[in-house]
Amino acid sequence: MDAEDVNHMLYSDLYKREVNEDEMEFRALGIESVPYFIIDTEVIPEHLTKEKMMEVLKKHMEHPVLDR
Repeated sequence: MDAEDVNHMLYSDLYKREVNEDEMEFRALGIESVPYFIIDTEVIPEHLTKEKMMEVLKKHMEHPVLDR
């Protein structure tokens, strides 16, 4: 993108509806800060230890949401 396109995107309402929809969805999921992860339908905070994140990933790999 050139500078004019970027400025137009940042200082106009070009993506206002999409951003507002995303914000409403995230609030409904209980997301209050970033970064975060969504695995299947579970919201995972970024501050998990490496070990805890491995547990979460393993759980979702062994039992995907489609199997529940």
